[in-house]
Amino acid sequence: MPHILELPNEITGLILDELCCPEEFDELDDFIEWQVPLMLTCRRFRKLVLPRLYSACFMSFGIVGTEFRAVLSDDSARHIWHVRESCPEYGTLVKSLKLAIGGRFPVKGTVLDETEDFEQTRSLQSVLGWFVPRSNVLKRVWLRRHFDIGENSNLFDFCDAIRMVLSCSSLKELSLRIKFHNSDRETWEAEGRNISLGGSSAKLNTLDLSFYESKWTIEDAFQPVFGWLMGILIDLLEVPCQSVSSLCFSYGTTRFKESCNRSRLPDPIEYEGKIPNTTGRWLKFPSVKTLKVEMCRAGRWMFEQHINLGLGGIKSLTLSSPYDGVSESDATFMMKFKNLAFLHIQDPTCDGFAEWTTQTFLLSRACLSFREGTLYARFSASDPKVVRFMKDRGDEYNARIKSSEDPASEGFNLSIYPPRAN
Repeated sequence: MPHILELPNEITGLILDELCCPEEFDELDDFIEWQVPLMLTCRRFRKLVLPRLYSACFMSFGIVGTEFRAVLSDDSARHIWHVRESCPEYGTLVKSLKLAIGGRFPVKGTVLDETEDFEQTRSLQSVLGWFVPRSNVLKRVWLRRHFDIGENSNLFDFCDAIRMVLSCSSLKELSLRIKFHNSDRETWEAEGRNISLGGSSAKLNTLDLSFYESKWTIEDAFQPVFGWLMGILIDLLEVPCQSVSSLCFSYGTTRFKESCNRSRLPDPIEYEGKIPNTTGRWLKFPSVKTLKVEMCRAGRWMFEQHINLGLGGIKSLTLSSPYDGVSESDATFMMKFKNLAFLHIQDPTCDGFAEWTTQTFLLSRACLSFREGTLYARFSASDPKVVRFMKDRGDEYNARIKSSEDPASEGFNLSIYPPRAN
């Protein structure tokens, strides 16, 4: 058996990919701890491990709790700060970046006290201002904005981070997770905040937009804070969105935090026309071919209020977490996809399974380009409702049940195909 040092670089590289590339950013610290000794083994390992060691980077800016008092923490002190101080050329190796802004999180790295020069040395603007211009291979960025009532608003930092990373011409994938509250608008306007626009060089292929409205109430629904927030994002993303081919959109509120059911609340029919798009502007996507929309918690309704794209150009559509039943507005929305090839219904409930399967069947007959519709269920295929449905409608719908691809799940996949040729 050949020694590992005798293997071709391509084979050794595959081995190191398995060992050195964490699947989750939460695992990054553990990987770094033993990657460094591996890198110091020999010159060949150093050459191979170094790009992998710095290929992914996690920075968090917010408030942490210690046994003494709350202090500011910058987890990048363990990783990217070493790059800045000692080996600045390593910053050019980062391909994936995750930024967590705000909220409270446990201390994992060096804890930085709130010194006089903190804003000039370890602030988000300072770190990204140094990092971004050197990131000529940065491909993927995840941005997470946390919000806790009573904390200082960090929405400006979050939006400024979006602006800064979009100046990377190499950036292709951007994921935004935004938790927000009505008070964000009050703070923003009280502080006279204004985002500097221009300078976007990114041509995005993939964009993931996820919104979570904190402390949602019926009264909040009539206060257009979401429309106001979308107005800021439209200014930031208007140019990069022109090239996006894959879009994911979801929206949620704390009202549903402890609810596992899919009751249709807030009902889009109830609010239709009462809470219009107050900005009069939409985020436009002229090139999207693949679309994913979270249906429950008024996600589809919010999508239609603020997103503008040519639905006729969509080839693959995923609808996740649908309601228990298909409303008239749901059916109308789905029938707008005239040239659809693939439809995916993720996690339908047992009660809504038959209705969503029927709607998939109707869409498969309305689209000449339709090739397959799949429902990914988490309940058992032996459920009486499923058995009855397959007996009554299976042949008519040209439906087939397959085992779930997840071995730990007791669920199943049901696929519907175009009608069989006579």
